[in-house]
Amino acid sequence: MTTRKFFSTILQLLITGMITLAFPAVANERDAPSVTSGNSALATRLDEALQAFVNHQRFSGSVLLARGDEILLHRTYGWMDWAKQDAPLTVATRFNIGSIGKLLTQTLVLERVEEGQWSLDDTLAELWPDSGIPEADAITLEHLLSHQSGLAPYMTHPDFSLEQRTLGDMLDLIRTGEREFAAPGDGMAYSNSAYWVLAALLERHDRAGRSWQDLFREEIFEPAAITNARFLQPDGSYADRPRGYWFSAVGERQDRTGAEYRPGPDGGIYMTAADLWRFYLALRSGHWHSAAMLEESTRKRAPFLIPGCIVGLSWEVCDLEGVRLVTKGGTTASSGSEFVTFTHQGDDYLLVMLSNFSNAPLMIYQEALRYALELPNARLPGPRHTEVIHAAVEAGELKAMKEDYPAWAALKGLQADPMPLYVLGHHYIRSGLPKRGKALFEINVENFSGHPPSASYLKRLETGN
Repeated sequence: MTTRKFFSTILQLLITGMITLAFPAVANERDAPSVTSGNSALATRLDEALQAFVNHQRFSGSVLLARGDEILLHRTYGWMDWAKQDAPLTVATRFNIGSIGKLLTQTLVLERVEEGQWSLDDTLAELWPDSGIPEADAITLEHLLSHQSGLAPYMTHPDFSLEQRTLGDMLDLIRTGEREFAAPGDGMAYSNSAYWVLAALLERHDRAGRSWQDLFREEIFEPAAITNARFLQPDGSYADRPRGYWFSAVGERQDRTGAEYRPGPDGGIYMTAADLWRFYLALRSGHWHSAAMLEESTRKRAPFLIPGCIVGLSWEVCDLEGVRLVTKGGTTASSGSEFVTFTHQGDDYLLVMLSNFSNAPLMIYQEALRYALELPNARLPGPRHTEVIHAAVEAGELKAMKEDYPAWAALKGLQADPMPLYVLGHHYIRSGLPKRGKALFEINVENFSGHPPSASYLKRLETGN
């Protein structure tokens, strides 16, 4: 038996609980306890924050908090169908993990880099001479993984639809799509397309001729004892898939079940929170690559869209009042997810949040952690910030907001954050209120170091493009 296969066998036995160390197995997820450690103040405060989010319809889903190898909190909040409210979510419920799936593709790529098959500096043209991808001689693996390739998202292509199903279909869109910027490495633009190109490389160089789906199954899911992963299709009917919801910036709820893209190497796989915990155990144990390679993947490369966050490779590395968060999230029109690792008082933690509310984990995870970690100015969550701001705008407070937004936000009990203003600004413009939207973007530019997304949208409003 090879060293890798021996390690894989031992790891699988550990994760499934056939032999045990300090952490509990979650083999039968329906019977898993909510809190398995019993005495974690952090878990208790996190649960309090999440309950408050649910009370304001800001979260619905599954949460798992682990300290090292020990699960501290594993429970669900909310309903499979919020209109009926007759069946609660369970820890066995699968959710769309969105772009967390990019970590799976990255893991396979970095495994091959560490084994010496590839280098992060290898260009696409070197690894695939006849790819037909624009700028292939300048795009490196590092560019693809860190969203610096310039490849535009395939879903923005005018010919994109759910009729595109195969890797070949996606590559045809990518080959004929526009570029976000001319030279690879000259900018950062989030690119789902890059991960389909990476999948093509994995397939092309696989000696067994496996598809990317089979590579996921055989090299990720099986060794990590992940048994719940499914490639559910947006236009399929599944009795055990929760209804998915989108909320407008002013709190209007819409059922958008199935409003997703097809699962791919860029994300969209359905998994449970415990599945992602098992992936974490295998990743931090060095199953696919070393701790040094994992650290290299979190090295900061380019600014991310969220203030305080920098892109590593697939990861986003964020600062939360001195706490370093290494995270990857995902969003569809009917789901949301967040996978967060951090260190607190010398211990390593994992937080997984999966939701059937669009974008909910991304919008709340830092607020939840701020309360759980008892950081300065932490408080139990209230209504959506966009709803509070909208009510104030309706009440004629826009002038006060523009004069001193941080002070105004403090009076309202809000963190001074550009995201609610940006989201609400888009809502106003779509609703035929461009002056309101423009005012909120201007507040962002004035108070948040020019806030590039708001500045870019202001420019589009000025030019009419």
